[in-house]
Amino acid sequence: MPVEQAPQNTQNPQNPQNPLLGYLIVGDDVLIGDHSYISELSHVSQGTVIGKFCSIGNLCTLGAQPHPMKALSSFPFQRVFQVRKEWQTLGTKIGNDVWIGSNVVVLAGVTIGDGAVIGAGAVVTKDVEPYAVMAGNPARLLRYRFPPEIVDELLEYRWWDLPIGTIETILPYDDIEQSLDVLRVIRSKVAA
Repeated sequence: MPVEQAPQNTQNPQNPQNPLLGYLIVGDDVLIGDHSYISELSHVSQGTVIGKFCSIGNLCTLGAQPHPMKALSSFPFQRVFQVRKEWQTLGTKIGNDVWIGSNVVVLAGVTIGDGAVIGAGAVVTKDVEPYAVMAGNPARLLRYRFPPEIVDELLEYRWWDLPIGTIETILPYDDIEQSLDVLRVIRSKVAA
């Protein structure tokens, strides 16, 4: 896996919308959505997809791949020495507008829904619902960020797909009710 090195807050040459915030290990076939950032000393495994506007803390491991438990050795001979059979990697999907705190481990094959928050130090072993707030080892549901009707609207409007100029200039993102009012107006204009 290649090691990406960049000074603080420099532009990522592969995608200028995503700053590289220090030393990262990024596997093959990793996709990072616009305006997402990954803080230093994190590891993003092969096949991981990260949505737009995600905030990922220091020392995270996203897509931790399993090792063989029922074989002679737990060492990944297939991956390291490319012997006998192809190493099967499990893709990991991080939705849009996800905040992952520092020192989080997300196992391979897990999907984290849009808007979710993962508390520092959590180990995520199962899929996470949209807008869920999770913490612990293993991670467990603490609450949801918003009531179900607001979650449903946010998932329908997909604000992260709006042009960045719209997000920066007309969305009052510090107030969820006002943001939803603006999103409703935008939606009605598009539908007309």
